[in-house]
Amino acid sequence: MKTNNSFTAKQFFLPALLLLFLAVFTFPEFDPVIGTGLDQGYVYCFNYFFNQGISHGTDAIFSYGPLGFIRFPLLIGNNYLLTFCFTFSFQLLFVWLVFQATKHIKQKGLWLAFIAALLLSANLRIDEKMMGCVAFALVLNFTTRKNHFLFIAITVTALSFFVKLNIAAAAVMMSASYLLLDFFRNKKLNNILLTVGIGFSIYFLLWIVINHNVDGSLLHLRNWFFISNGNLGATSVNAPNDKLLLSLMLIFLAGYWYLFRSENVTTVYVVFAFALWAVFRYSIAREENHHALAFFNFLILFGGVLFLADEKLGGLRIALLIVIPYLYYQNILQTGHFHIEWKMKYEGIANFKRAVTIFRDAGEEFNRQSEQNLSNVLLADSARKIIADNTVDIFPWETSYVAANNLNYKNRPLFQLGCVNNAVLDKVNADFLHSAQAPQYYIWTKQNWWGQEMSSIDFRYILSDDGQVNFSIMNNYTQIYEDEKVRILKRTEKEKLTVEKFNHTNTINWNEWTSLPELTNGTALRMKFNIERTLVGKLKHSFYKEPEYYMLYQLENDSIKKHRLVVQNTESGIWAAPYLTQYSDSLKGEKVKAIKFVYTDRAFVYKPHFNVEWEIIELK
Repeated sequence: MKTNNSFTAKQFFLPALLLLFLAVFTFPEFDPVIGTGLDQGYVYCFNYFFNQGISHGTDAIFSYGPLGFIRFPLLIGNNYLLTFCFTFSFQLLFVWLVFQATKHIKQKGLWLAFIAALLLSANLRIDEKMMGCVAFALVLNFTTRKNHFLFIAITVTALSFFVKLNIAAAAVMMSASYLLLDFFRNKKLNNILLTVGIGFSIYFLLWIVINHNVDGSLLHLRNWFFISNGNLGATSVNAPNDKLLLSLMLIFLAGYWYLFRSENVTTVYVVFAFALWAVFRYSIAREENHHALAFFNFLILFGGVLFLADEKLGGLRIALLIVIPYLYYQNILQTGHFHIEWKMKYEGIANFKRAVTIFRDAGEEFNRQSEQNLSNVLLADSARKIIADNTVDIFPWETSYVAANNLNYKNRPLFQLGCVNNAVLDKVNADFLHSAQAPQYYIWTKQNWWGQEMSSIDFRYILSDDGQVNFSIMNNYTQIYEDEKVRILKRTEKEKLTVEKFNHTNTINWNEWTSLPELTNGTALRMKFNIERTLVGKLKHSFYKEPEYYMLYQLENDSIKKHRLVVQNTESGIWAAPYLTQYSDSLKGEKVKAIKFVYTDRAFVYKPHFNVEWEIIELK
């Protein structure tokens, strides 16, 4: 009897206590304060949409899904409580899978599992933990052949589509790689078909549970396909990477498999191969702060899975698994774009207590901080009186005005300018603005990028970001109010503008000035084109990232205005003339004598010229 009790305590109660301890000890910190700015704007929207039942796929399009708020919960509805439950559940699941991997694969004792789970869970975000649950479950399925591990992997993969695109992309790539490997080993196509069928069934079931219907479920998947093609170009920044450090990282990454390859090690490499490439491209595109940290964290996750899957322990193995992320971290430090301190985080107990305190006090302190932040975006009484209870949208992105002024928010589907650039999704927005669903008013904010009204993200030109939406607003709305913070635009009964083809220079060469024609009052010039890459350029785009493109405007006084240009926007329309420094119903701006296009890359990556289609925009 004593032996049995001892066995029970050792096999169940002690692991269960350690799991609970680790879930609390590594619990992440949340800051449920509503703020202002571009990032805080979409954070508010995720929380608002879920609380209001606004469906993704049809009514909202972004790189986050219906449960995107769990990354940044606010004290809106039950969002914070749901986030707490969601996060704690994944804390437990992730740590449990680490324990299972240590037991079934590494076949080592409980304390190695505890140390591995502590190091991983404390230093990974919910993004990597969701990806980690998929990876550990797949490797465990291969090792134990127990189907419940595969079911866990497929369920988490399906759930990831409701959280964030980069999580879903990595989870799908890991699952697909594993299923293909299983097919080549066992030659059973039914396994793939059955698993994919179960995955889609779980996805649709979760969609019904969250949205209470199936509307938008397929559109959500379609939109994410377009977003994945346009998002990297929209956020790309050319940081000065250290090619030696990145090359060494790649050599050591391949070297570990070459030196220590076994069936388990090969399985891990196959599971992670495409996901490593995808997360690297996502991380290296923006390559600043949390974007840059994404690949570093993913390398830690990869090293943790590889360490527990490799049957042997050894100093050289451990050294390589430490050196690989270290090389990447040294690279991002040298770029000059990384400004946050990375350190091991063991403040989970304090974070957990803080979360419980928020429930107990109803978040009073955080609500006060939110009110203080939102005081900066309060509308003047005269502006608020004009809008009243009518529907209103915000342009380009400062949706904190909705929270501050309790507005009747009617968002366009792609609800922030310039964050996701894709001509198909831009047209979805434009069609919305031409429909009966369009809001009665627009609040056009004047303090945008670095306080400049016509500057979009990264000093892009607002009128060249999502060109179809910009045109639709100017075509269907007119200004009726202005103060130092905002302009209020009201929907017109009739369209204001006409668009016609215009004959001008058909071909534009890179790095050369192109003269523009004289324009009469009340007219503007827009251009559409596609940039063609060489074979080398296509390969670089596929495996690395976009360069920085710029458009230069030479004004009548010979001054030069320079703006970042997102190449995905060229199909929707790039604003050529006049140069507007502020919104203008009359299209009145500074005369543009010539324009020039340049890029920060080698000349042989792009063809020396591109063909242009010109359009003349005119007031009716």
